[in-house]
Amino acid sequence: MEDARTGGESGYSSRLLSEKGELVQKLLTETDKLSEAFDGFPEDDAGRAASYAHETVKPRMSAARAVADRLEAIVDRRLWPLPTYSEMLHGHQ
Repeated sequence: MEDARTGGESGYSSRLLSEKGELVQKLLTETDKLSEAFDGFPEDDAGRAASYAHETVKPRMSAARAVADRLEAIVDRRLWPLPTYSEMLHGHQ
């Protein structure tokens, strides 16, 4: 959000700035869907829970991750709140 705010305050408008805003909104939507998927997790049967995780939760996680991965690639590294995959694999730079 800080990255998008800073870009917007500069008065500079670009497709990248627009994409960041759209992706932030999409990530919020996808994480809401993921939260709803977790709320519906069956707790009464391990087999049903495993199927639900595979068929419902995993696709929601993949959808959220795809958006987060794109944001990670375009947000200023100094403002990205989490370690990147590269930092986790190769140590903090």
